[in-house]
Amino acid sequence: MESFEVPRWEQATADFAQEFERGYKEAKAALKAGDEDRDGDSSLVFYVDVRRDNVVGGEHGQHMPWFYAAGWEAGIARRRSGEATMSLVHGPDSPEATSTNQLRWVVRLNR
Repeated sequence: MESFEVPRWEQATADFAQEFERGYKEAKAALKAGDEDRDGDSSLVFYVDVRRDNVVGGEHGQHMPWFYAAGWEAGIARRRSGEATMSLVHGPDSPEATSTNQLRWVVRLNR
């Protein structure tokens, strides 16, 4: 990753984490209020893939709804009994991201 891309990367990862947390908290609040039911379709692990060029190019905003949706899905997931987590699997300098132009985050529904 080039030095001029680092601030864009840092901003994107912070924004993605914030959107995931917002979706997650809102889904849990909706469950608690009785506005949502637990969803049984979620896997214990699911992924969010984003084009590397969009993130380091400063165009990550178009992917924000995906991270909110991932947080929401994790929040209402029937298989989750503990707290869900999201972490980066393939960062911008990983061989996978370099060869596929895809960054990957994993969401784990902890039991």
